[in-house]
Amino acid sequence: LCPVRLAVEDTFNTGRSRTRIEATLPLKHGRHYEERHLLVSTTPLSVSRRRMVLLSLEDTTEHRRAREALRESEARYKTLFESAADAMFIHDLEGRILDVNHVACERLGYSREKLLGMRVLDIEVQRDGTSPSQHIDRLKEGDKIFLETAHVSSNGSVMPVEISCRVIQYGGDQAVLSIARDITERKRVEHALQRVNRLLRTISECNEALVRATNEAGLLS
Repeated sequence: LCPVRLAVEDTFNTGRSRTRIEATLPLKHGRHYEERHLLVSTTPLSVSRRRMVLLSLEDTTEHRRAREALRESEARYKTLFESAADAMFIHDLEGRILDVNHVACERLGYSREKLLGMRVLDIEVQRDGTSPSQHIDRLKEGDKIFLETAHVSSNGSVMPVEISCRVIQYGGDQAVLSIARDITERKRVEHALQRVNRLLRTISECNEALVRATNEAGLLS
């Protein structure tokens, strides 16, 4: 039976009000009929000693669709957040960590609950010479920030990371999304290249010295 009719009959027969009863009815919308989500309220009235019922219908279809779209968006965000190969952190503008993905927990050796009680500075061991407040000021202006720093894990090991940061909306407030990429291998290769280059320079300098010494010996002989 139609829930609207049931509510009206119940109020008419019992004299009790009914409030915010959920109902779905096919209603004309433009040139077509479509299912609309309604909240039904009924109130008993007496007009000229005649019993009547005041019926109120609140169309919540668009609000319901918006909530469903929000839930779907949050589910997609959570999937992307948790499936990322990089460590991801969300923290407020004071540096308090609000959320992390499982990669961040695994790399740092902390549980999610432990990290949510920490600040960004608790896991960073060095910066690029710029103060955190300067980074926040730039982020508030809409800039995206890329910097190299290092994270320290729960066992004290240090991992060089490249971080990208930007401001997002989180729970209705401004927050910072930081994505930290492990650059340990890149730094190892860079240091290896530096050692090779130093070795090559040393060999080149030795060769030049030998050539000069040979030339000088030839001139003296």
